[in-house]
Amino acid sequence: MPEEESKIERFIAIDDASENLADQQLDEMVMTLIEKLPPQYKAIVTLYHVQEMSYPEIVEITGLPEGTVKNYLFRARQLLKEKVKKYLGREVEL
Repeated sequence: MPEEESKIERFIAIDDASENLADQQLDEMVMTLIEKLPPQYKAIVTLYHVQEMSYPEIVEITGLPEGTVKNYLFRARQLLKEKVKKYLGREVEL
């Protein structure tokens, strides 16, 4: 039994490693796509998702109204979603 458990644990570890690699590749691809966004969208997405800033912090940094920040973030996500779907060739929910 311990030998069987060891094989299962190795299989799970290999599977986890491949999932981690796929996740890392997807993250890198999304970051590349973020770099290609229009500057105003790129800035907002980076501040919100990468820097993990709140809306009030982004408003303070950019000087934009909160509604504009939310709108830019929404539009940027839509653009990214379309680009990721095109890249993967299938429907993806972000």
